[in-house]
Amino acid sequence: MSIINKPLLSVVMPVYNGEKYLNKAIDSILNQTFREFEFIIINDGSIDNSQRIIESYTDNRIIAINKPNTGLIDTLNMGISASTGEWIARMDADDISYPTRFAEQLKFIQDDIAVIGSQACLIDEFDKIYGETRFDCENDKIRKKLRQYKSNIIHPSVIINKSMINRVGGYDPKMEVAEDYDLWLRISRIGKIINVNKKLIGLRKHTGNISVTKLETSINNGLVSFAYHIRSGSSNIISTTEYCGLYNKVTKIDKSFRKIYQKFENHKEQYNNSIKFKKYLNLILNPNFIMEFFTIKLLKKWVLFRIKYSDFK
Repeated sequence: MSIINKPLLSVVMPVYNGEKYLNKAIDSILNQTFREFEFIIINDGSIDNSQRIIESYTDNRIIAINKPNTGLIDTLNMGISASTGEWIARMDADDISYPTRFAEQLKFIQDDIAVIGSQACLIDEFDKIYGETRFDCENDKIRKKLRQYKSNIIHPSVIINKSMINRVGGYDPKMEVAEDYDLWLRISRIGKIINVNKKLIGLRKHTGNISVTKLETSINNGLVSFAYHIRSGSSNIISTTEYCGLYNKVTKIDKSFRKIYQKFENHKEQYNNSIKFKKYLNLILNPNFIMEFFTIKLLKKWVLFRIKYSDFK
């Protein structure tokens, strides 16, 4: 049990079969320059060595919870309920938080701020940096992107005001993949969302953390979230005209996605060790890239061409 009494910050990290990168993720939190926090690690029914890894740590800031598998959203909401801090820091079991992350983000705490994110370095399976994010940092620009079905917020980079996330009801269990995007839409009604313009996390992209189903579900859930906000009269989030335009756009994109990712699935073993494949896979995973229809069409042509000539080497 943590000896910290009502800390300013509670870190919530769900874990499901995360043994490969779990030590690095945990160490990166424990090595923060800001040290007064509780660290809630929830093992969501992992069947690998994740629980053993968690139990190997004796830091008294760690609160370890081991439970049957109920999924990410339930695990996140459980972590929020178990937390005692005024702010909730998200962390994923395969990413890295750089040492000054919390210290930098906590500088921006204000009464009207709901979410504080950051920029990120994009890292591969071996911690090699291959890119970086350049997202908007101001609330007005971030809200504008949300209305365009784009997100400038990196989920595992954020700290969230606990009282505000409770006011909007936490994560919605119906949003199986787009839980963060839906939360940003709801929480942007009552507070500001900003990014610290510094690279404070290493965001890991690897072939094991995506699937065709997840990407399709993300698109569909995002549309459902839009529809919900329109039906509830949230005209300050997005107009009906904007929604209709986005619906048409995403419908077209969805057809391309199905064909592209089916090709990926059919040739996964061939491509797993391909540097070129990983490069383009990481490009696709950029949420802003996903929504650009004409870029998707170009990528589709590239993929089909490469598959035809077996040039993923």
